[in-house]
Amino acid sequence: MNPEPATNGGSEPVTPDDLTRCRAERDEYLDGWKRAKADLVNHKREEAERLERFAKFSTEDLVRDLLSVVDSFDLGVQAVKDDAGALQGMVLVRSQLESVLARRGLERLTVPPGTPFDPARHEAVGEAAGPPTGGDPPGTVAEEVSAGFLFHGNVLRPARVMLVGDRQPASPELQPSLDSTSRRGGRGEQTTDDPQRTADN
Repeated sequence: MNPEPATNGGSEPVTPDDLTRCRAERDEYLDGWKRAKADLVNHKREEAERLERFAKFSTEDLVRDLLSVVDSFDLGVQAVKDDAGALQGMVLVRSQLESVLARRGLERLTVPPGTPFDPARHEAVGEAAGPPTGGDPPGTVAEEVSAGFLFHGNVLRPARVMLVGDRQPASPELQPSLDSTSRRGGRGEQTTDDPQRTADN
């Protein structure tokens, strides 16, 4: 007994073209489902990253406002450095405040003298007075004026620094020559500017 030929839902039998068309539609639907699933996975990952960034940086404005309090403690420590009791209390409170801020992602920028100037992390406010000392090349950091801070690795406030200048002292070998030239020039100016002496000559 031969099996009855498959039909397409009606009385007509299924042809090879019908099977090809069904397979094409199946593949199209399957590809669309895979793309939709991938889009959903990507959306969930991006949303999770967005929420993580929001949770991490939601306190950025508050931490930035508290930097002025940290600066005040730094000034206070310098003001009471001769009073051991007051200095100990000031340092303790500042340490507690910085510990709280550190747990929220705050970190001090360390800028020792000789550090290459980085415009992304440093703000130059001028050049140090006098010739360079310590052998640091011009353009490097001479001293830190006010502290800078990072917040979760990003610069929240750049460190304000003074830079090493390129002024060099006069060479000792040239100094006597410069002095004698100055003296000769002085005598010459007196002879030229004194009309009575010129008339006498």
